[in-house]
Amino acid sequence: MALAVSGLPDGTLFGVDGHSWLTPPGFSGLSGLSPGIHWAWYAVRTRGTAHCGFPQGFFFCIAAAEQLCWRYSSASEALERAADCAAAPQTVFPAASGRAALFPALLSCVTCTLLDEVLSPPWEVTGATASYLDEPLPGLPGAAGDMRLLEIELGRTWRPGAVGREVTDGFLDKSWELERVVGTECGGGVWAACGAG
Repeated sequence: MALAVSGLPDGTLFGVDGHSWLTPPGFSGLSGLSPGIHWAWYAVRTRGTAHCGFPQGFFFCIAAAEQLCWRYSSASEALERAADCAAAPQTVFPAASGRAALFPALLSCVTCTLLDEVLSPPWEVTGATASYLDEPLPGLPGAAGDMRLLEIELGRTWRPGAVGREVTDGFLDKSWELERVVGTECGGGVWAACGAG
């Protein structure tokens, strides 16, 4: 399983599943990825400086023996899906160790249905990705989709009218706020909170 990336400028910050590095000259992607959902991100370095642009990222799902192809577009300053791969990836994906070893467990909770619900295809996130909660900003290009986030008020996780010990318990427990979110934001369906509704 491989993620082929072509045209990414040298020295771009690039990461997959908790691993990150500066791309070397001729970087063509990664091989040896496990099947399933992965998170990739990148920040292109401004030519001739040490400054990086806004980080951008995307989730992708890879099947056994599959190779996904992405090509950097200098016009859009973003990676875009490509129909064919310019070159086979030469870099082998590193074995998970340390904190990066936690990433597969975190991603095991992410499903394609959840990504469709929260990000909508093509599962990309940039600094300009809009949320339906955001105020519209003039001049931004139209986004492929909006993020759908739940409104959770962690500063007040106790029921209205609570006093004393009940406020303390509600602050520490958070179950009242969870019940409120499931009941009001998700129409009462606990699975809707997980993106399966």
